[in-house]
Amino acid sequence: MKKKLGLIGEKLPHSLSPKLHKEIFKNLDIQGDYSLIELKENQLEKFLTKDIYSYLGVNITIPYKIKSMDFVEVSKEAQEIGAINTILVKDGKLFGYNTDYFGFKRMLEENNIFVDGKDTFILGAGGGARAVIKYFLDRDVKSITIVVRNIQKAKIQLDSLIKNKENIEIIDFKTLEYGNYNGYIVVNCTPVGMYPNVENSPITKEVSKNFENSVDLIYNPLETKFLKFARENNKNSLNGMYMLIAQGVASEEIWNNINISKEVIEKIIKSFE
Repeated sequence: MKKKLGLIGEKLPHSLSPKLHKEIFKNLDIQGDYSLIELKENQLEKFLTKDIYSYLGVNITIPYKIKSMDFVEVSKEAQEIGAINTILVKDGKLFGYNTDYFGFKRMLEENNIFVDGKDTFILGAGGGARAVIKYFLDRDVKSITIVVRNIQKAKIQLDSLIKNKENIEIIDFKTLEYGNYNGYIVVNCTPVGMYPNVENSPITKEVSKNFENSVDLIYNPLETKFLKFARENNKNSLNGMYMLIAQGVASEEIWNNINISKEVIEKIIKSFE
């Protein structure tokens, strides 16, 4: 019997997750079915308390990575991050994990981006941003500047993660644009620039000049306007494709209780090129 898996989110037409998991099934000879599950906010509770029990597990994307925590037993690393992106259904219970952290870590390391002791910038304060903040804190960066639209809301949202951390500052986009800020890396954790709104960027080309590395968690399109600005400024740019694949592989490891080799990850990446 096929293992029933899927992705829950609000708007999913751009998602490459079914293709990714199909490749994983093929490479590991897993009998699986991975579907897209679009839910409005008022449908989330019903899915996570009733419908999910016909699945082995699901991934979670925007905007439910934080809300979904209320319905599951949360792993230690996901509890610290304050967001989940993977649920395992086992023995009639739901277990929540965060594989975004693992995916982001692998993506930077594979591309020789090492943030230890560096000034780092994060755009956004949602579930993806929380995994990035936790990784930066674990790498002992020099500073973290979080750029958001609503500073007060972000302070409340991120309180458990950033409380008592002296090297973290939260500013708004206008302050970033007109202040004297520069750093080793800026990571876009917002959906700005994602298909179909590909003409948008969270920062201007002028602001983009101030960062050695621009990393976008978005993978569709492969080059967002945010990354295009970095390339045109002769700076390093990196899209979210490797992270997507690495976090997807980590989810499959949890669902199937297996370890997947680096060689398999590289094979899957080649199939997306």
